[in-house]
Amino acid sequence: MKTFTICVKLLTALSIVILSAFSPADDLLDALLAKIEKRAADYPQEKIHLQLDKPYYSIGEDMWFKAYIVDARQNYLSVQSKILYVDLIDSRDSVRQTLLLPVENGLARGNMYLSDSLLSAGNYRICAYTKWMANFSSEYFFTQHISIVNALKSTGSSSLDNNRKPVSAADIQFFAEGGHLVTGIRTKIGFKALKPDGFGEDVSGYVIADGSSEHVAEFKSGHAGMGIFALAPAVGKNYAAVIKHADGVEKRYPLPTAEASGYVLNVNHTGKDSLSIRVSASPDLLNSREAVVIAQCNGVVQFAAKVKLDKASNTSYVSAKNFRTGIVQFTLFSPDYLPVAERLVFIDHGSTINADIKADKAEYAKRGKVALDIAVKNALDEPVTGSFSVAVTDAGKVITDEDSGNSILTNLLLTSDIKGHIEQPGYYFNPANPDRLKHLDQLLLTQGWRRFSWADLQANKFPTIKYPHEQSLTVSGRILTLGNKPVPNGKVMLFAKSADGPLILDTVADEKGHFVFNNLYLADTAKVVVKATKANNGTQVKTVIDPKPRFARLQANGNMQINNTGLALDNYLKQTRGQFAELNKLGLTKGNTLLKEVAVKGLRDRDKFVKAKMIPNSANLDPGSADYVLKQEQLEKETYFSDAMRRIPGIDIVEGKTGIDIYSVRASGTSFSRTDEKRRSMLIVIDGAQLDALSAPPVLKALNPQDLTGVEVLTGLGKTIYGEAGNKGVIIITTKRGGENDAPNLVFNINHNLSQGYSTVKEFYSPNYDTPNDQTNKADLRSTIYWNPDVVTGADGKANISFYNADGTGSYRVTLEGMDTKGGLVRKTFTYIVK
Repeated sequence: MKTFTICVKLLTALSIVILSAFSPADDLLDALLAKIEKRAADYPQEKIHLQLDKPYYSIGEDMWFKAYIVDARQNYLSVQSKILYVDLIDSRDSVRQTLLLPVENGLARGNMYLSDSLLSAGNYRICAYTKWMANFSSEYFFTQHISIVNALKSTGSSSLDNNRKPVSAADIQFFAEGGHLVTGIRTKIGFKALKPDGFGEDVSGYVIADGSSEHVAEFKSGHAGMGIFALAPAVGKNYAAVIKHADGVEKRYPLPTAEASGYVLNVNHTGKDSLSIRVSASPDLLNSREAVVIAQCNGVVQFAAKVKLDKASNTSYVSAKNFRTGIVQFTLFSPDYLPVAERLVFIDHGSTINADIKADKAEYAKRGKVALDIAVKNALDEPVTGSFSVAVTDAGKVITDEDSGNSILTNLLLTSDIKGHIEQPGYYFNPANPDRLKHLDQLLLTQGWRRFSWADLQANKFPTIKYPHEQSLTVSGRILTLGNKPVPNGKVMLFAKSADGPLILDTVADEKGHFVFNNLYLADTAKVVVKATKANNGTQVKTVIDPKPRFARLQANGNMQINNTGLALDNYLKQTRGQFAELNKLGLTKGNTLLKEVAVKGLRDRDKFVKAKMIPNSANLDPGSADYVLKQEQLEKETYFSDAMRRIPGIDIVEGKTGIDIYSVRASGTSFSRTDEKRRSMLIVIDGAQLDALSAPPVLKALNPQDLTGVEVLTGLGKTIYGEAGNKGVIIITTKRGGENDAPNLVFNINHNLSQGYSTVKEFYSPNYDTPNDQTNKADLRSTIYWNPDVVTGADGKANISFYNADGTGSYRVTLEGMDTKGGLVRKTFTYIVK
């Protein structure tokens, strides 16, 4: 007999219409479904996956990665957020490096150089997020643990200190399906046993009631210390589990106390094609009213049904085809629409897209050229267009475990939706493990998590949005009077050096003095100067730049769990030391520092020229661009600042009793007449502060050359970065007080700021051994052979890549990950032999 009344409604274009025999839903159900739809539409969740080129690294290497940012509702690539943040965090939760990367159509790529000046060997976390994601819990951020060894040092082991907090004993927890045990109702109970190091422990045991030695249930753990048993609590009885640990010690643990009144929700994935949903209630709750079951995946409702509470247990069956691959959250509501039970279930329809990789040869020689043909198709065997990334590693140097590793499947379908560390996430997606889906169901019984509070949703409490979807780099702030009152409609100019050269922008503040510069493209750490005036050009104002937000990141709680084995790291450290030793023979290391070969070859002369003109701690917006430079050793020979400046050609020093004016000279060699209306002093910048025409002369008069680190004079193209203020030339003075962070507050309406721009992304170097060059006699001991984050399949679903092997022999491992335009995900590994 059918006891569930199906009342699914088409809520959004993303929803799935399931089953027929729709019946009218009541107003309360309509209202609840509408709120779920509103939350999904107005507060869409973003998820992130990073494919790394390998699971562990050495200091002195680059970590290469590609990011996939998706809208969680359908795993489509997100077109909302345009900037990605990637942090490297050590075992003490300190952020050691941060990258800002532009996002295009939900994709980004980057690399992080692991410098010995910033890092030491240890265990780290990669954390990736968008500013939009910071509106919600940091538990939604992408997180992956990695180990970093130091192969630059010729001695030392791969044993890493991860700053673990000691755990006094093993732990075991019990979880009733749906959330509660209810007297008289048989219920599944999941358990999870953990060793002191936080990993699963194999245990066995039995359940007894207080005052009895009878075993009412027996159990044994399976994968990762998890297992399941069933119990029907009797009236007035309390229960305990007696656990036998791996060391033979038995310990007693109390089970959750059964409630006298309540509901139980049981969901079984009975086969690939169907799910059974059973709703049970205690006798006091049986009546003619109806409970409600709602199922959703990533905020999109896929099933809703009313359940008559006219008997102790009601069961119905639903086709699994009505649900997407991924975690489905079933929630049971009482007749008064209070959430009373919840269950997470994983629906697995297999890979929605599949990749096939074919090599052009059966085996290859060292340094031989490899050509791979890639073909991607959907479940209907139709070619698909998509974006993919490919990493090729020497499998003898980079030992991997498919069960322990993360992948685009584990991150976007599992770990981004449940709380806490998951031991061996790849295990649940490896077809070689026949019991993986059973064990995945146990995981969801013991580690479930929902993304929002039903109470908040029903009370119309939606998340507070502090950060909109970030579209570009911005600089924003306020114009205030010297008394801290807003200055309406003030004029604002921004000066900076962008990736394309000097950047000069202007805007007008709003009625409250707020201003913003959007669509900036700044590279790395950029020096930004913002100058403001009143609408009538008055300068008695001050400019305040909005501070960059500090995002709360999920802390590791001192127990950073690393799935890499010691043997794999020992091998990697040994192999990478051999690579670095070879580089040392070639002069590409200095002490314990790995030199960038491209810098040694292509940039040595240019860098030497630029560095010769750079002053330590200078606030020059374009370091090294000065036309003339006075260094500290030259300045220390002079008694007066004016005498030092007379060393520089092309400027006119006018010294009076109260101050010094400095003018540029015409191209003809004659200075402007002192009565010339066009005559204007050069712009003076001291430790980052721009002085106005009134304050500059007395300050220059008081300067002691002995207190200066350097003077830079810009009379050519370098002055253009300072805009109109610098069109007569710029003099940048750096004192021994340490640069712009100690800048005197001489001019309030000009603000100097260091703004983090987009991180520079390198191209992966892949040698071409068909072309003779000076590389042919150098040993090639790389562990990452090839990295390509931009593999795109066309309408035929095909792509081709080629590269050259290194000197290592044995197995090489190809790992492809990516997705198609409809949210289909794929991970494919392939190996070939090098002799």
